[in-house]
Amino acid sequence: MDYKIEYEDYMMMGIDVFRDYVNAWYDGTLQTILFSDKKNPAITKKIVSILSGYVWDKNNSFASSSKYALEKTYEMLR
Repeated sequence: MDYKIEYEDYMMMGIDVFRDYVNAWYDGTLQTILFSDKKNPAITKKIVSILSGYVWDKNNSFASSSKYALEKTYEMLR
């Protein structure tokens, strides 16, 4: 078993989630979600959890399917 590859794959999962959130910040998606008058406190909590470092939480759809969850939430709040 190659532990180096397993570790790299595991780390890349978290890095990819962070990358999705950085991109969402720079394209305005994240601001729309976080500062919308129609925002949902449960969604905000999930996003804040990720921004606090919980990027490997597979129970949080905003981590396990970050790009999809951000896009769908943005579309819902626009």
